[in-house]
Parts: sequence; C-alpha cells; structure tokens
Amino acid sequence: MDQQVEQVSVTRTSTAITWISRFMAGVAAIFLGVMMMVAVVDVCGRYFFNSPLEGAFELGGIFLVIAGTWGMGYCQLSKSNIRIDVVIGRFPRRVRAGFYIFAYLFCIVSTGILTWRSAVMTEEYMFIERGGLTSTLLIPYWPFMLAMAIGFAWLTVIFIVDLVRSIMEVAKR
Repeated sequence: MDQQVEQVSVTRTSTAITWISRFMAGVAAIFLGVMMMVAVVDVCGRYFFNSPLEGAFELGGIFLVIAGTWGMGYCQLSKSNIRIDVVIGRFPRRVRAGFYIFAYLFCIVSTGILTWRSAVMTEEYMFIERGGLTSTLLIPYWPFMLAMAIGFAWLTVIFIVDLVRSIMEVAKR
C-alpha cells in the first residue's frame, strides 16, 4: 500500500515538473519569436526605409535573457542538450550513473551560484538610482534579472531531480 502511495506521489511530482518546464519553455519560445520579429523589423526598417527600430538592440538583449534561461529547464528535462557519450557510453549502466551524479552535483552548484548572483543583482537593480534602466527605452533591468534568477532556479530543480534519479540508478541491484 505504501509503495502505491509513493508511486502516485512520484508521478504527480513528475507531472508537475514537466508541466512547469513546458510552460516556461513556451514563454521562452514566445520571447524568442518576439525577439526575432523585433530583429526583422529593425533590419527591414534600416535597409528599406533608412529608419531602424529604436531600442531594438536593447529589446533583443533583454528578451534573450528570458528566451535563454526559461527554456533550459525543459531542455535538460527532455535531455535535448548535447551530450557526448563516446567514452562514458562504454561503461556499465551503474558506472555511467556515477559519472552523471558527479556531473549533476557540479551543475547544481553552478546553477545555484548563478541563481544566487542573479537574485542579488535583481535586488541591486531594484534600488539603484542611476543605471538601472536601459539607455534608449528606459526599461528597468530588474524584472529581467528576476526572470533570469527564476530560470536558473528552475534549472537547479531539474538538476536535483536528475541527481536523485542517478542516485536511484546506482542504488539499484
């Protein structure tokens, strides 16, 4: 009975993680699409009308923060990232899982530091008097720094889930 309850809990957690990751990837895709449209309008305006879109460079940069960080969690969850298994692929399953444990620990520490520093920078940009705005459009940086911190925090969660799965793989008999 306890095993069934535990299995239902794991399934619900896995479903929630997948749903949140897909949602964040969808938001990232929207920002990527808008960023592409801004670039097209800027280039067309520059070459056909001799009038570029003012602030296009700024918009591209701040949209890239969300497009880049919010899609990474789903990419890691679905293992769509590039992984070269030339050497590790030759080892037994448990040894590979051991290598992955080490890699996930490194990734958790790295993304944890990125989350922490992004959160610190968000707070700094929220209360800075000068320099907290983009130069042309005067858009505040802090919401995008906060979005970056959220993206890295979610990626850290995904790495923790992968670490637990790898530990369970090593523990299997």
